[in-house]
Amino acid sequence: MFADAHSDTLTESFLKGQSLYQNSLQFDLKRAEEVGVELQYMAVWQDTRQKDIDFMKNIFSILDF
Repeated sequence: MFADAHSDTLTESFLKGQSLYQNSLQFDLKRAEEVGVELQYMAVWQDTRQKDIDFMKNIFSILDF
């Protein structure tokens, strides 16, 4: 099993309008599957100017809830 301990791709793919499944960034699910990555930690950057509920609303829109 291969694991990557940090990735900014979740936020970057959202900001650039690219799919998490396949994109031009450093990580996507298709390539991960091809090389056997089974665990991926995703970082989500928080704009410190946003307060609690605004931040959560943005996260849910990124994650498509």
